[in-house]
Amino acid sequence: GVSDYALDGEGRIAGQTDYWDSIDLKGGDYERSAKGDAVSDFVGQLFGASPTSDGELPFELLRRAEGYVVRRYPEVSVAEVQYDVRPEGYDVLGSYAGGFNEAKEKLAPFLPSIITVPRSGGGAKKMSWPIRMDAEPLPASNVVTSRRAQELTVACLTFPQAATEDAVRYYAGELEQKLAADNLQPAPGHEQNWVVAQYDAIFSVGDRRNEIWIPLAAGHPWDK
Repeated sequence: GVSDYALDGEGRIAGQTDYWDSIDLKGGDYERSAKGDAVSDFVGQLFGASPTSDGELPFELLRRAEGYVVRRYPEVSVAEVQYDVRPEGYDVLGSYAGGFNEAKEKLAPFLPSIITVPRSGGGAKKMSWPIRMDAEPLPASNVVTSRRAQELTVACLTFPQAATEDAVRYYAGELEQKLAADNLQPAPGHEQNWVVAQYDAIFSVGDRRNEIWIPLAAGHPWDK
């Protein structure tokens, strides 16, 4: 959120108004909400309105807006594989993390699994698992590639349905509309791919925790 200070004639602080991104940010501007809305939002934070998972990749929460959040993720070493069907990606990366690599090293990946799919419908689909915070290289493999992913700021929208193409397309559109309304600029080239973060086992039943991620361009308030 932000704080708006009122100054007196001598430049001293005469008053302060605080705004919360989650309820007061409307169309890119801040507008005070009703006190009841503020209390409900605060209670929701206390009692787990935004669940997290054990083993989740650490992040810095930059903004909690209505319907989405903005997070900054640190540098991390990731293992990646291209796949045709999603279970294939899980199987290959699961084997790699379980010791099927040249060092026969067992690894403990962070959540989530990050899936990148070309919006055009052509090209390779990719699954990435964040594994190591330090800069030590990941074990080599004939199938799995690894790289050092740079710090990343992303807008995230959570949805409970299975990550089908229709669901991903719909919720990506919803997030893009919210970002446009709040004057947040996606990173150049974001429109080429859908990025989906999955936190649950692939064949989980019931509500799931899936997220649409849209990388954001530099130059927003948290970059100052």
